[in-house]
Amino acid sequence: AGEKKKAIEIGKSLIEEGKEEGIKAGEKKKAIEIAKGLLDILSIEIIAQKTGLTVDEVKALKDEVK
Repeated sequence: AGEKKKAIEIGKSLIEEGKEEGIKAGEKKKAIEIAKGLLDILSIEIIAQKTGLTVDEVKALKDEVK
């Protein structure tokens, strides 16, 4: 019974990790969408600061949008 309980706990832990990764991926996708919309009116540094993306990520988006 102890091993079964341990396996259930591990399973629950993996599910929670998966949920967190999914949420983070969604937040990152939203930050990218917002950044793309701001590229024509704000500097790369300000966009990075406000979205939580790195300066390099924002620069890559700018190159991608061109």
